[in-house]
Amino acid sequence: MIKQIENLPAGIIGFDYLGKVTGDDYKNVFFPAIEKFAKENDKIRIILRLGLEFEEVNLNTMMDDAYVGLKYFKNWEKMAVVSDHGGFN
Repeated sequence: MIKQIENLPAGIIGFDYLGKVTGDDYKNVFFPAIEKFAKENDKIRIILRLGLEFEEVNLNTMMDDAYVGLKYFKNWEKMAVVSDHGGFN
């Protein structure tokens, strides 16, 4: 599941990745939020939090992620990935 992080400073968008992240999560949460953010901001600064409860992102979902990255290639300014997940040590 992807959940948008609320109350971030202006010009920053963020998401929590919880459990298994699916294509539907991208379609229903991530894509619409990024589309809206990109219309309101020239640059995209994003934070992704992967907590201990994060399990996986499947291959198709990673392809969706790559699509968003390419679509807004000129808009990406900064990205931070923050994790306590043991798989990222």
